[in-house]
Order: sequence, then structure tokens, then C-alpha cells
Amino acid sequence: MVAHGKNTPIVVDPKHAFGAPSVASAAVTTATLFASFRANKSAEMVADWFGVTLDEVRAAVRFRQSHVRGAKLRDLLLDENISHRQANMLRALRET
Repeated sequence: MVAHGKNTPIVVDPKHAFGAPSVASAAVTTATLFASFRANKSAEMVADWFGVTLDEVRAAVRFRQSHVRGAKLRDLLLDENISHRQANMLRALRET
């Protein structure tokens, strides 16, 4: 089992949601919670629907946002059409 951080409810574990990032207390993936939050803009409502805590919904949203942002930066860094200077700027952003 791999936790996203030291004190986080998010885990990546083959025993939970087939290894997809999910909330440790329930078999609800971060993708599901994030999509529900984006559609409804209410963390309280999403927590109630899926039987998780408000903190778990917030952690799932933060997890997905950080991974989506990281994936976009990775894709930009792999783009052959960007300059060396632009690539260095993106790397610096990625480290923050």
C-alpha cells in the first residue's frame, strides 16, 4: 500500500479499488470524488453521497488536481516544439 502523503486518507493499494488512487476508508476512487465535486461544487454533498468525510473529499480533490497539473507539465516537457528556455521554466514550476 502506498499513501500519497504521511497524513492522508488517499492510498494506492491493489486491495482498494483495483489499485486506483482511492480513499482508504472506502473503495471510492479519487477520480470519482473529483468528478462529482467538479460537477456539483459541493464537497459536503459529495461526502454524503459516497459515505466519506469532508476531509476525505478535499484530500481526493487535492490529489487529483496535483496529478492532473503534473501530467500536463510532463506532456509539455515532452513536446518537441518548445524551446530549451521554456522547458527550463516548466521544470522550475514543476519543482514548486
